[in-house]
Order: sequence, then C-alpha cells, then structure tokens
Amino acid sequence: MPQDAEPGTGAPDPLPERLGVYRIESQLGRGGMGEVYLAWDELLERHVAIKRIHADKLQDPIHRARFLREARAVARLDHPAIVRVYHVLERDDGDCLVMEYVRGRDLARVLAEERMALARALAIAREIALGLADGARRWAGAVA
Repeated sequence: MPQDAEPGTGAPDPLPERLGVYRIESQLGRGGMGEVYLAWDELLERHVAIKRIHADKLQDPIHRARFLREARAVARLDHPAIVRVYHVLERDDGDCLVMEYVRGRDLARVLAEERMALARALAIAREIALGLADGARRWAGAVA
C-alpha cells in the first residue's frame, strides 16, 4: 500500500491498541483507502495484518456491499501465492480485514531497490500467475 495518504482525506482516527483479541503493534502502510497494521492475535498466538478501510469510504451502501463481497471472495481463496483473509471487523471508525501476515518486503519495494535477475523475476511472475489462475477458477465456481 502506498505510504502517502490521498490528499484531502485528513488524518483517520487512530486505531485503538486492541481490536478484540488483536493487539496492534505497528503501522505497516497507509494509502487513500486506509491503513495496514501489524497485530498479534492473542488467541491463536500469531501475527496478522489488519487493513482498516476509512469509514468515509464505506458510507455509500454500494461501496460497503462491494467491500464485503470482495472480502468474502478473497476469503474463499486458498493458494500459497494469495494472502488469506481470516476475519472482517465491522467498526464505526472503519471496517477492518484481518489477514495473513507475510514477512518481507513488498514487490514494489524490491523492484524499486534492485535490478532483479531474469530467473527470479520469472519465478515470481509464475507464482503470481498461479495464484491468479487459482483465484479465477474459484471465482468462476462461486459465481456460476
């Protein structure tokens, strides 16, 4: 997610230190749609990423329905190249997606920092393609 917020959106309400069983540890990123936080799931004892969508982005019932539909669709996916969605938290200050936390740098940062060897680029592209193909198969089955 881009580090700079969309101009004019204003600062969002700060996320509380806790969201149910999730203890917020740090902010991972921020963009025009919301923020992503690293949190500790105290019940299952694992790190998760929590993406909070700004409340003003979900005021429109059509946008809210789309958000929930997309969250449900991604939650159905099960592929090593796709981050898993564990939970949706509905909150007054912005709904949150609780997702699998994947350690490491994001692809955009890797590409900005280094020239990638062709073999590595092809391996990454292959994993992305396999994940997308699996998602498309599952999506087609869910829609049919």
